[in-house]
Amino acid sequence: MDGKEIDEKVKLKVEKQKNNKRNINRGLIYAAFIMFSLVFFLPFIISLFNILWGIPSVNFTVSEGERVAKIIKVSEKGLVWKTWEMEAVLTQGDLVSTYVWEFSIDENDPEKNNRLQEVRDSFESGDMVIIEYEERAGTVPWRSKTNYFIRGIR
Repeated sequence: MDGKEIDEKVKLKVEKQKNNKRNINRGLIYAAFIMFSLVFFLPFIISLFNILWGIPSVNFTVSEGERVAKIIKVSEKGLVWKTWEMEAVLTQGDLVSTYVWEFSIDENDPEKNNRLQEVRDSFESGDMVIIEYEERAGTVPWRSKTNYFIRGIR
């Protein structure tokens, strides 16, 4: 082998190492871009999915029932869309459980004002009440924060 062939082999080896470094750097840039995208866009994508799932699913009733409870909180919540949200302590007979149940009044309910008045009356009296409810498959922020919608109070 003469000196020219050795120089060419060295040049090829050096060029190959440069290409490997470029590929590694390019890979790191791609990985950083993917991580940046996940951190900043994943919450947006998840929120979009929840809203797209919530729109049809808020109309599907999963279960219906009654619960004995004492209403402990009535509030109107929301930054953009105001919804009526309540909390109650579930009871069984004279025993009080520590389980707090959150439920809502459906904003699209034609009897919304009557239901709200029933809830307020029960809250102010402090009595145990039977809450008739239905559970929906999903939620959307302009209708409620919970999956549980009341249908009546006795």
